[in-house]
Parts: sequence; C-alpha cells; structure tokens
Amino acid sequence: MHEIESIRSPDGNVQFKLLLSESSLKYVITRENKPVIEESPIGIIVDGINLTEGVEVGAVKPYQVNETYPWRGVHSQAINHCNGATISLKHRESDTSYTLEIRAFDDGIAFRHLIPGSEKSRVPDEDTAFVIPSGSDVWYHDFYGHYEGAHEKKGVEDVQTGEWAAPPLTLKLPDGAGYASITEAALMNYSGMALQSDGKRGFNVVLGHKEPVSYPFELRYSK
Repeated sequence: MHEIESIRSPDGNVQFKLLLSESSLKYVITRENKPVIEESPIGIIVDGINLTEGVEVGAVKPYQVNETYPWRGVHSQAINHCNGATISLKHRESDTSYTLEIRAFDDGIAFRHLIPGSEKSRVPDEDTAFVIPSGSDVWYHDFYGHYEGAHEKKGVEDVQTGEWAAPPLTLKLPDGAGYASITEAALMNYSGMALQSDGKRGFNVVLGHKEPVSYPFELRYSK
C-alpha cells in the first residue's frame, strides 16, 4: 500500500488519504485521527472499464480556496474554505487520462473524477464505496417514498447485504468521535446517487440506471 497524497482541512482536524494498492485506488477519511471512513475503493467506470484499476499516478497539484458569497437559508453568507489537490491519473489499458480532485474542509470531505469529454456517447458507472467503522449507528431509509421515507436506526453491523439507502446516510461514530453524513453534491446532467449495503459495513455507490423504481413513481409509471 502506497500513500499518494494526504490532504488536511484548514484547521488540521479532517484528513483524506489517497492510497495506491496493487494499481487500484483506495482512500481513508479521519477526523482528529479517528476513523470516519475506513479504507475503501474510490473508482469510476466508463463504458465498462474501471479507470481506477491499473492506473498510473502523475502530477499532484495542491491548492487552497477561501471565499465567501451571499446565500439563502440559515446563513446569509456562505463560506468556502478548504485545502484541495488535483491528481493526474492515467488508465494504462485504455490510455485514458483524467483528474481526481479532492477537497478537505473543516467539516467535511469532497471528491470527484474529471474525465475529458468525447464526441461519442459514453456510459458512466461507479465503483466507490464507504466502509463505516465498526460500532457505528446509521440512520437511513430505502426508496419507498423516495426522499420522504421514514428513517430507521441500525447498528452498522446489522445492515443486511443488498439493503438500499437514499442519501443522505447519517452515522454516529463510536467512542464519541461524532456524527457524519454521506451524500452527493448538487449535480447537473448526471445520474443521482444511491447507496447499497454489502453486509460488511460497506455502502457501495450505485447510479440511477441500477436503482430500484421508487414509490410513488412506480404508481405513476406502472405497467
């Protein structure tokens, strides 16, 4: 296992580590040196090819963001303050070059894959997962009721293989390490994210074309 890059939040408490394991990418997230997400795969698939397997790592370019702008809601001013990095990657077999971007905030982590466009249509898919520490409690609901379902609390070890969770998935970490939430950003022109349990404390990212039809849409579009 080789560490490619470690990025800390401006206050130094939140850390993202990007790892290379046998030419595949993994990651770990900690807060105050306690695990929030244990070692997990971070992957993107295009036309059936996992671009994070058999990957070459190129230049790592760190940067900082510190800006404010008007916002509606609880706060009239939003703060965007983070340490980030762009990491150049190349999938050897397909000769595809792309970028992984990571940002570490005082209250969270964000990451995304940036793949150059193409004139032909392509099919994206995910190979990212979130492995939650043992002893955590999780709150989530499935796709019945879409985003208005009733949340259920479970110990993460009690979540069965194949169970669905519509983001955000909220967790209480063990040993007083605090709370966390797994969700997606305000995506445009991209499939929505779902989470599916592997029965081993991991939740795999699943895109829209593989998600179950949710109520009430099954009524509206029933056969």
